[in-house]
Amino acid sequence: MGKVRQRKNASSSRGGQTPSSKSKPAFAAANNAAVPNSSGPGIFSLLIYLLRVLLLASLSVPFWLPSAVLSLIYGKPPKMVSASQTWRFLRYSIECEDLSMSSRIDLMLTIILHAATSPVSAFCWLLDEMIYGRQLNSVAVVKPLFVLSAYRSASTEMARTLAKDTNRFVAPSAIMCAFPYLWLWRVVMWIVGDDSGISIDEFNGYLNKGFPKESLERHDNNHFAIDTFDGYFFSSHLNGLAFQLGAEVIVKELNTAKFEERNRYLFEHCFVEHVDRIARKTLLFNNVTSASSEDRSFLLKGHFLMSAPA
Repeated sequence: MGKVRQRKNASSSRGGQTPSSKSKPAFAAANNAAVPNSSGPGIFSLLIYLLRVLLLASLSVPFWLPSAVLSLIYGKPPKMVSASQTWRFLRYSIECEDLSMSSRIDLMLTIILHAATSPVSAFCWLLDEMIYGRQLNSVAVVKPLFVLSAYRSASTEMARTLAKDTNRFVAPSAIMCAFPYLWLWRVVMWIVGDDSGISIDEFNGYLNKGFPKESLERHDNNHFAIDTFDGYFFSSHLNGLAFQLGAEVIVKELNTAKFEERNRYLFEHCFVEHVDRIARKTLLFNNVTSASSEDRSFLLKGHFLMSAPA
C-alpha cells in the first residue's frame, strides 16, 4: 500500500493478480485461453472442495443479517453479488456442454461459495461507511487521472511509471483494489514493512505461490503496485467466471463492445460507485482531503471497456 516500505536486496516476484480462495482466480483466466476445459477434478477432490464450501459458507452466515441491515442504512455495497447473477451463472454451468460433469460441479461449487461469502466482503465494505463515511463524503476528488487501455498494451508499466511521481499522484495498489477497505489498509500498513519484519517482496512471494508459471512470466505481479482495476472489480462479482464457460457466455457477460440489459445496473451503478469510493479512500489514506491545486491527484489504471454508453 501507499505507506509501506520495500526492503532492499529482497528477491523480486512476478505474476498476475491476487489469488482467490479457489485455485482459479476469476478474471485472471482472461490471460489464458477462453475455452472450457473438458477434463475435471476427481470425486475425492470434489468432496474435499464441497466440505470447504460448506465450512466457509457456514462461517459466513453470521455476516448475512448484519450486512443486510447495514445495507438498508448505508446502501448496498457495490461488491455484493446479486441473487440473479448467482442463479444465471449456475444455469450457465449446468448448460455448458463443453465441460465435463465434474468440471460443472466444481464450477457450481465455486459460484455458490462466492455468493455465500459475499456478505463478508459486504460487511467489510460497510465497516468503512460506519467508521469513515462522513470523512469520505467530504473528500474532494479533483482532476483524477485514468489510464485507459486495451489488453496486453503495456499500460501497467506506463501506469506504474506515473505512480512513481508521488508528488503528483496517489494510486491504489493491486492489493488495495482486491481488498478495498480503508480500515484494513491501515491495519496492513502496521504489518507489512521494514518495521514489522515482513517485507513487500516476502509478502509478494507468498501471494504469488498460487499462480502458474506461465502467468508469472507474463505479468510483473507486485501486489503493492498499481494494476488493472477492472479485473478485481469483476472478480468480486461472477463475470470473470465467463472465461471458464466459453465464448457464448463471454459475449453475454463480459463483452467489451456492449453489455446486455441484465448487466446495466452492475456497470452503470456498481462500477461507478466502486470507482468513486476507492478514489476517496485512496485520497483519505494518503491524507489528501482538500481541493487545493497543490494536492496530489487520484490515479487509476484499467481497461474500462465496459464503461462506454450502451
